[in-house]
Amino acid sequence: MSGIDRDMERSIERYIEELYERKPDADLLRVKDGIRERQLRDISVHPGYGRLLTLLAAVSGARRALEIGAFFGYSGICIARGLRP
Repeated sequence: MSGIDRDMERSIERYIEELYERKPDADLLRVKDGIRERQLRDISVHPGYGRLLTLLAAVSGARRALEIGAFFGYSGICIARGLRP
């Protein structure tokens, strides 16, 4: 077991979500809608982790990335948004 219990982890996630609360994202909402329409189990990354992927791609200064995805592209969108032109 890790050093943080599940309740503490949820509290931290809620706190971070409140700090970075943003308006709904049309592209990511379309991904989620596609999953729901097909009645699939949503295994996409949590929105907070998606924002982290964007941040990590941006601070790395990367111009290209290879994302080996297994679903609808949520993570790929997040990574691509952090890439430099």
